[in-house]
Parts: sequence; C-alpha cells; structure tokens
Amino acid sequence: MRVSLKAARINANLTRKQVAEKLGFSTDTLKSIENGKREVRVSEFNTLCNLYNCTIDDIFLPFNSPKSERKEEWNWTTKLKFLKMKSLDKLEQC
Repeated sequence: MRVSLKAARINANLTRKQVAEKLGFSTDTLKSIENGKREVRVSEFNTLCNLYNCTIDDIFLPFNSPKSERKEEWNWTTKLKFLKMKSLDKLEQC
C-alpha cells in the first residue's frame, strides 16, 4: 500500500521540525512539499525516503494540476517523466 509523505514521516516517528532541520528546510517548506504545493526535487525525495526508511515505490506524491487545480496521485515513474519533460522544456527555451 502506498502512503503519503506525511504518513511516512509519522510512521517513522519523526516530527516535521526534525525532518526540516535534517534537510535544511523550514517547517513551512516541508508542509508545502507534503501538501503538493511545492515540488520535491529528486535528491530531496531520496533523502526523505532514507529518513523514513521506505522506498520511492512506497510513496505517492500529491500534484496540483495547473489545468484542473485538483490533486492527483502520481506514481514515482510518472512524476519522474513529468520532471524530465519540464527540464527539457526549459532547455528548449534557452
């Protein structure tokens, strides 16, 4: 069963403050990541999985669609493809 980042953090018996300090974030930034208001970088996501003692396949990431403004659950593969496409779009604009 896949869980949210918040649920994984709670299952790891970590507070938002503890995780934010380990990552060098504010607690508000971590909250934004958990709620899907800020995209998580691949390196940050790997660090979170290590802290939470889980794999990327155990987590689903919320994503706010700019078209519909509704949250969708994306599996990691889809999210990674999205991030790669977004990076390629930025390179093409240069």
